[in-house]
Amino acid sequence: HIHKLATERGIARVFALTDVGRYREHNEDTFLVADLTAGTSLDFANGYHEITADPHGLLFLVADGMGGAASGELASSMAGSLVLEALRETWKPADPSPEAFAAALRDATLLANARIHQHARENPEHRGMGTTATIAGLLGDRLFMVQVGDSRAYMVRSGDVQQLTKDQSLMQRLVEAGELTAEEAAAFVSRLKKEKRYLRDVY
Repeated sequence: HIHKLATERGIARVFALTDVGRYREHNEDTFLVADLTAGTSLDFANGYHEITADPHGLLFLVADGMGGAASGELASSMAGSLVLEALRETWKPADPSPEAFAAALRDATLLANARIHQHARENPEHRGMGTTATIAGLLGDRLFMVQVGDSRAYMVRSGDVQQLTKDQSLMQRLVEAGELTAEEAAAFVSRLKKEKRYLRDVY
C-alpha cells in the first residue's frame, strides 16, 4: 500500500509496498503510482521516488480485490490499469483546471467500475469479483480523492493521523444508523477475520 505522501516545494516523496500477509497464498492487492505527463506507472523495486508535481498531475491508487484469489487479484489489477488508461485518454493539458482534473478522476473510476462489472457478468468463473479503490490525484498543491469501498486514506502531519475517507460498508452504515458503536463494529470485523482464518486452517 502507499504508506506516505509528503509534498514540499512541488516534490512528492512516494513510498509504496504491498505484502501477501501470513494467511493468504495470493496477493489480491494492487497499488499504482503514475506520472500523468508520461502516462506511465512507477516501479518501486529499488526504493522510493521523488517526483516533481508537474502541471499534468500525479496519480496514486490502492485497490483491494475480493471474490476469491484469482478473481480478486484480477479485479484490483483491472482497477489500476483501467483508471490509468482512461486518464491517458481523457485528461488533456489543454484544460488543466482543478475542476477538469476532478471530473477526469471521477469518470475514470466510473469507467473502471463498469468494465470490471461487465467482465464479471460475461465470465462465470469470475462472477462476484470486485475491488475497493482509493485513488488520489495530485495537481499542483491540491490533492483530489475518489473512494470505492473501505480501503482507507489517512493524512499524517506533525505526528497526528487523520482519516480522510469514510468506509463504504455495511458496518459503517450500521454505525451511522446507531445500530452499532464504532467499537462494536471494529470488534465484529476482528472476530470475523479470526473465524475466516480458523476455517482456512481447518479445511
